[in-house]
Amino acid sequence: MSALIAAAKAGDYPAEIAGVFSNDPGARGLAIAAADGIATAALAHRDYASKAAFEAAMTAILEGWQADIVALAGFMRVLSPEFCTRWAGRLINIHPSLLPRHKGLHTHEQALADGSVEHGCTVHFVTPGMDEGPTIAQASVAILAGDTPDILGARVLVEEHKLYPRALAMVAASLAGTAPLIRRLGAADAAAYRAIRLEALQDAPTAFGSSYEAECTRDLAEFESTVTRNYIAGAWLGGALVGTAGFHRLDATKVAHRGNIWGVYVRPEARGHGVARALIADVLAFARTQVEQVHLCVVTDNAPALRLYEHLGFVSYGIEPRSLLVDGRYLDEHMMVLRFD
Repeated sequence: MSALIAAAKAGDYPAEIAGVFSNDPGARGLAIAAADGIATAALAHRDYASKAAFEAAMTAILEGWQADIVALAGFMRVLSPEFCTRWAGRLINIHPSLLPRHKGLHTHEQALADGSVEHGCTVHFVTPGMDEGPTIAQASVAILAGDTPDILGARVLVEEHKLYPRALAMVAASLAGTAPLIRRLGAADAAAYRAIRLEALQDAPTAFGSSYEAECTRDLAEFESTVTRNYIAGAWLGGALVGTAGFHRLDATKVAHRGNIWGVYVRPEARGHGVARALIADVLAFARTQVEQVHLCVVTDNAPALRLYEHLGFVSYGIEPRSLLVDGRYLDEHMMVLRFD
């Protein structure tokens, strides 16, 4: 919490701390916040007959502060699905592990016990499932010979104090519509992904091998499967999904060194602000950990896409004639590759 308060003092930080709430009236953080002139409030959950009553009172305080984002910091109460839904996309937490590994408590002990070579922390959106929300950002540390839970935990804590302010800034800027938040999509994003995928196929039919007619028949479960089986990065602005880019590693042994980028799309209102570049950069960062080279195809008359990919280091190694047939018209495609070696 102190790291967030300190970060928010910077003039260019995209968020301000509206208040600090605790379910423990004696929490040290309340005094720290008050000393900085920040509003504070405390309600002991034990004084309420039910979780719903406690959370209703807590929500009233947050709404009184006109809070846009709720950042949990050591708040050790499991929140109800109703509370998580009320603050969906605006409720974040930091967890001392590289999720999805080492959920729950005693994460440093878990990391040492299972022989992990690295550990770290994750800032994620909070959903009803414990430690299951979409990842916003992560920071890692190496696990060293002689590490104990306390030694390892202290090293992770240093990274937590740097990561949480950065992640909060990303969320705040995204919600304000000033900078996209790029993160991997998960099962909870299936509906938003389905909507933008169908929009893309209608808006830019020559950019995709699939068609609107084929994909509009797919149910939500199929889109959820697509999201969980592939690495699909999403760009969020103003709380909405405005762009996507996917990566798929080829499975067969002789081509497992290769992967494909696919499904790149940015909604018209979000174009011209570097969203596509940010999406591709995120996908490439992941691809570097999986393959030696990445391939993609671009219709020959899509000059903006060609310029973007060439700027990112892709080179064309040929043109496939009559690669697509769209509305009775044949389209040629550049075949492009980016080698990491």
